[in-house]
Amino acid sequence: MRVRFEFSKDKEARYVSHLDMIRVFERSLRRAGLPLSYSQGFNPHPKMAFSPALALGTSSEREYVDISFETRVNISEAKIKLQESLPSGFNIRSCAVIPEGAQSLNALINRAVYTIKCLLAREVSQAELDAWCSALMEMEKILIKKKTKKGFRERDIRRGIFSLNCKPVNDYALINADLLLSSEGSVRPEDVVEVLVSLGMPVESGYMEVRRTGLYRCQGETCLNPMQVLSQVC
Repeated sequence: MRVRFEFSKDKEARYVSHLDMIRVFERSLRRAGLPLSYSQGFNPHPKMAFSPALALGTSSEREYVDISFETRVNISEAKIKLQESLPSGFNIRSCAVIPEGAQSLNALINRAVYTIKCLLAREVSQAELDAWCSALMEMEKILIKKKTKKGFRERDIRRGIFSLNCKPVNDYALINADLLLSSEGSVRPEDVVEVLVSLGMPVESGYMEVRRTGLYRCQGETCLNPMQVLSQVC
């Protein structure tokens, strides 16, 4: 039996690395007394698969993990038991049974939405922020340098920026960005801010707070989160 859990990652939990988060969930599932399924072989590991990793320090409203159980479980009870065993900062939002044949999270997800909070070096107007965001969206190409094993290579990220809007809040700019998330090359929130700075946005270096607000499977104009996809599969 496989179950998909949707959870948030806040407060001190945002400083838990992806690898450590896997260990946190494994310990919490054992503590909760849930019948976690393990792989075979000399080094058995729990059958869990998480949504694409967050950068360290990034919080999230909606992350996902698919967990395999040895026997059938009552998913409502499993949700409560797992929540009681998880440390502060992890909050289980919902869960659902995964039907046979459903895509894995990494194969499914291709878009991520972020809210980026940047400290501004001076007061700016809404009109100025709109102008910088519009200028970025009007660019035909946005080339960034990415470090690889063979050195640096340039990559065009423009097609991976689907929407962008900004607003001033006190001394900060709040940037909402809908970005490509793919094993073939994702667009990072930091890339977007770097381009906005190059266009003139006066961002103070050293402070940027990023929150992932959603993960989606988008096909054409239709975007569904991993829980909505399950309801369609069922």
